[in-house]
Amino acid sequence: MSDALHTVVVARKAIEAHNMASFELVPADDQPLPGFTPGSHIDVTLPNGLTRQYSLLNSASERNRYCIGVWKDGNSRGGSKALHLDINEGDRLQVSRPRNRFKIPKDTKRALLVARGIGVTPILSIADTLKAAYAWNYRMAAAAGGALPAAQMSSVMDKQIAMIAEGWKPR
Repeated sequence: MSDALHTVVVARKAIEAHNMASFELVPADDQPLPGFTPGSHIDVTLPNGLTRQYSLLNSASERNRYCIGVWKDGNSRGGSKALHLDINEGDRLQVSRPRNRFKIPKDTKRALLVARGIGVTPILSIADTLKAAYAWNYRMAAAAGGALPAAQMSSVMDKQIAMIAEGWKPR
């Protein structure tokens, strides 16, 4: 496995809610990005020299883009703050090959996905796979505080949350 960084372009930056932005990253060279599994994250190297990890929230079947959600932390040491304030559509970033610490066990028959706030990002990709690839029965509980109202979320997040709501299968 190569540790080489991949250059990506910010194709889309959207403010999803107060202190929450999503970024669609596409390959700068029009080559497919390295594949990933649901729950994966990438290292993003920022122009200020910092490297931070962000979970991929889009479908693992997509090789043409990586989508990340970034919460602007009030105690930011420069990572989330830089993405929110300094990075714009058209900017180039360096990202690592995806890694996964939240793999779906192969023998899983049912799943309960629980997340709070920005912690929902890896769960979105997992839920997409549970629904599309495995047709597994899963339930999801997501909590959002006043700073992240689900009703204000748009674009990628909105579509993913709607998809998750469709995944509910009561017994």
